[in-house]
Amino acid sequence: MRHPCFRSLAARLLGAALLYAAASAAGLAAPAKPLRVVITSLPPYVTKAPDGRLRGIDGSLFDHAARQLGLRYKVTVTNWDGMLAAVQSGRADLAVSDVAWTPARAKTGLFTDPSYYLPELIAERKGLDIHDVAGLSGHVVGAINGQSYVDPLNGLPHVQLRLYPDTVSLLSDLSAGRIDVAFMDPLVMVYQKKVRPSLHYKVVPLTAPTMSQIAEHPKWALFGPQMIGWYVRPGDQALVARLDRVIHESWKSGLNVRMIQAAGVADAAPFVDPGPQWLAAYEKQRRGVDRPADWVAPSAPGHAAR
Repeated sequence: MRHPCFRSLAARLLGAALLYAAASAAGLAAPAKPLRVVITSLPPYVTKAPDGRLRGIDGSLFDHAARQLGLRYKVTVTNWDGMLAAVQSGRADLAVSDVAWTPARAKTGLFTDPSYYLPELIAERKGLDIHDVAGLSGHVVGAINGQSYVDPLNGLPHVQLRLYPDTVSLLSDLSAGRIDVAFMDPLVMVYQKKVRPSLHYKVVPLTAPTMSQIAEHPKWALFGPQMIGWYVRPGDQALVARLDRVIHESWKSGLNVRMIQAAGVADAAPFVDPGPQWLAAYEKQRRGVDRPADWVAPSAPGHAAR
């Protein structure tokens, strides 16, 4: 006969197992670990609020997606290179910082569908009047190391490229006249101009290259409007699929438009409707690379005016 203490212990263990099974069946099992989200602070795209949640265009869209999917997340703030490396090495689950899709990044990580598109702007020192790629010839151009502009800028003839670790040093050198033009996230240039009125530069649109120019110089596609999504660690296609569902809902509801407008953008149309030629170009870039052959790039023509 078994000792009464043994029978009591067995009963408690059985009871605990039954309770866990019931909780699991009811969806009350221990919550999954929070997603490891890495950002580089880029207002108005993304910042980490004191409560640990993300804010800004990208940040608020991701925070909405996480809540819709019942996901918790923990944010680490680092620089641009460190952010991309953390995702590529699997030390972070995803990056949420105005990350543009590029063929090179698609080889080292996964991308969601775009949540919006980013029209191209440049910052230039006063006295210049550059509005297209050809106008960069003979000038000193600055960019942040690791950003998508670096590769095509490296290939431009008669352009001297200087790389910077962050926004502050890049725009400071531009304002001081040590460089002529700066390439970086467009709305960051506008935002920094507002919060640092002592900086002297102007922000102007960069005319997108034509499709014939891109056919001759494929890397010039990065001088046009970019697909902005969330960069996910290699191998986690399941997370990409879940996030894509919420991204498509934001396109249908106009949530992405409202987030862009909340950041102070009066005309959100270029962010959600880059035009049929560019949509076709995006589809050509991604079909058979990280999307199926029938993938359609999302857009919302006319939605920004509602």
